[in-house]
Amino acid sequence: MFGTLGIHPGERIMAGSAEQASGDRASSPPEPAEKSSPQEAARAPSKQDWKSNYARALRWCGVAALAGWGTEHMLLAAGVDPSWFPKVLLAAGAGLAVFAFVAVRKNPRRMGELLVSNPLIVSVLSLITLATIAGTLIPQRIEPAAFDRAYGSAAGFMRALHLDDIFHSLWLSGLVALMATALVAIAIKRWPWTFPKWGYVAAHLGPVVILFGGVFGQIDGIKGRVDLEVGRSAQEMVTHDWRTGEMNRIALPFAIRLDDFRIESHDPVYRVFVFKHTGSHDDNDSFEPVVAISPTEQSGQRVPIENGFSLQVDAYKDGPAAEGVERHMVQVAGVELPVNPGQAYQIGDRYVRVGAYYPHFTFDIASKSVSNASDQPINPALQVEIRLGGPQGDVEYAGWLFANMPGFSMSGHQDGTRKEGVPVYRHEGGGQQGPSLTLSVFSGAERLDGRELTTVPGRHTLAFGDGKYVAVFRIRDSEAKNYYSKLSIVKDGQALESREIFVNDPYSYGGFTFYQANFDPRNLRYSGIDVVRDPGLLFAYAGLVLMLLGVLHIFYLRTIGRRKAAAT
Repeated sequence: MFGTLGIHPGERIMAGSAEQASGDRASSPPEPAEKSSPQEAARAPSKQDWKSNYARALRWCGVAALAGWGTEHMLLAAGVDPSWFPKVLLAAGAGLAVFAFVAVRKNPRRMGELLVSNPLIVSVLSLITLATIAGTLIPQRIEPAAFDRAYGSAAGFMRALHLDDIFHSLWLSGLVALMATALVAIAIKRWPWTFPKWGYVAAHLGPVVILFGGVFGQIDGIKGRVDLEVGRSAQEMVTHDWRTGEMNRIALPFAIRLDDFRIESHDPVYRVFVFKHTGSHDDNDSFEPVVAISPTEQSGQRVPIENGFSLQVDAYKDGPAAEGVERHMVQVAGVELPVNPGQAYQIGDRYVRVGAYYPHFTFDIASKSVSNASDQPINPALQVEIRLGGPQGDVEYAGWLFANMPGFSMSGHQDGTRKEGVPVYRHEGGGQQGPSLTLSVFSGAERLDGRELTTVPGRHTLAFGDGKYVAVFRIRDSEAKNYYSKLSIVKDGQALESREIFVNDPYSYGGFTFYQANFDPRNLRYSGIDVVRDPGLLFAYAGLVLMLLGVLHIFYLRTIGRRKAAAT
């Protein structure tokens, strides 16, 4: 692709000239080989010549990279916006193309000889490969504070070399521009471009077109994010400046609306999770995971826990899902009674008001707000207020109670405490019953306890070790298999088009492409959409087609032409 070094007897030929010769022979009879004289044979490249050529090629690469690095530093020092760098690169590339034409056509023995040589192409490709590896290993475009934490005292030196943004640095662009210049020079070397040379020229100019598309995409391209909730629309996207952390808003020529959002999850996986209570009844309550047991893969096996305790799944039944009868039980001052959300009860001298019920309670630490993530009783929570004497009496307790953690309270929506006398909430039924199992607890060889557990809250836990350990049978946190957003393009209040997108299946309209980016498991009405405009993409596709046609011409069409010429 980048030219080869061909050696005829007694003469030295530049990279690519062998192809030219072969193209000429396709249209004219072969000439007898000439005998080389001792003087011509002495001009054949020696090992020392190769070393000299590679040393000169590396010097050229160093000059190109240093020129790009120095230019970037000067532009930054002058306060030039980095968004102008691609325009500088495009202007430099155009100048280098003119330089390549002049060098090859007017001074082929000095400048053009190196531009079309193997040593230059091998050297520049090797350096670009090393830079690509470095850019893969070093985090790119992260905020300066995070980069400083990651690399400590070396961060300043690495930032001075622009290693925090290698793929957009002008020193790497200098190497890429040098490679593009060499490819243009090799194509110019084949002038005039007769039919036998078309494939060779196309295969070398194709990468140049791709590189031009990349630079043009950086000049006129935009990438941002649109955050939507079901039923809402937006007519602007948000871009993030990784250097300063600033968020900028850019208007769109139309509005984008999220009509629907859904998540496709993997098949449910059930586990017996064992937790250890590490806090005290007077301090903030805390649990830490100990082990997770697979009821299918570890059925009948004794699984060690801690302090001589072990668990064993005696039987597992993966029965059909069934709806259970949902019941809420609250225990106050030793008395348990069934309650319903939104109602009030008098228990002795205590007045109990039951507030909201969240089947899947979640708490956002940043905003200190609570929400309900789904209709399934994964983490049932009940809001309860208890007053002494009557509705206007002193407040004895006000907060959230959790069925999965009896005695654990969330008072005032701020902290979790476990104290004596806190009301206990028990939840039964609701949602899907799912599978069931029989779990036994052992201390050494002695069986201490055992019971049947289901996934229905209220019948899914088994405490042992004087309450220090608790086994919970529930579905493992399900990972999303895929997630889908139905989008509509709205203009002047009218929906012009609608399309459902998912990961790796974007939707394009009006020069913009919409990608499914993320979702929030705590808010299943939210969807994050990446918005990209890349006008250079068409040039990239055109360059790939040009390369493909060139390779097809070199290895197939020209071969057919040679065979036909030989047959005649």
